[in-house]
Amino acid sequence: MGKQYNYIYVTKDGGKSWNEIGNTNEVYSRVVTGIGFLDDKIGFVGFRYESENNPTVYRTDNAGVTWEKLEIHLPYEYASDYATPRTPNV
Repeated sequence: MGKQYNYIYVTKDGGKSWNEIGNTNEVYSRVVTGIGFLDDKIGFVGFRYESENNPTVYRTDNAGVTWEKLEIHLPYEYASDYATPRTPNV
């Protein structure tokens, strides 16, 4: 699937202006399938599966300065499926 650079922008005024807060290029530069922030610091980015079927999700707790991969494993009955994490509907 190759490499895809991703830059993360946030808005605080309903989309009138945007500010780049970072990117995931150094930790996982693949196809983003979903992103969401709980507040101004805690956020999650999901990526399309590549070589394993478990979801690939990274978390930040410092507004995108650093990212940590979450260890998420599908339940046994879904072990042969491929999981693509999406942005949750709130």
